[in-house]
Amino acid sequence: MRRGAPLVPEPRLEVFWERNDPRRLPTAHVQRFRQILALLEDADHPNDVDLVGLHFHPLTGEMTGRFAVTVRASWPIFPISSMSASR
Repeated sequence: MRRGAPLVPEPRLEVFWERNDPRRLPTAHVQRFRQILALLEDADHPNDVDLVGLHFHPLTGEMTGRFAVTVRASWPIFPISSMSASR
């Protein structure tokens, strides 16, 4: 059972995750969105999503303390931000 959408800053991704409605997303990336969001939902720690090909990285400035993975250059998805990235 889903715990709710992972913390995502993009309303289209939230609709996709909650309703399984990909109509407002780029068709070429729907499967990757699905895989990344499922990975984020199951993650207990930000480092759980630090996998090859996801470009896991900490954010800076006002977003310090949050992390992102990248679908494409213009589509970052933010994992849970309330956990420390160090183990």
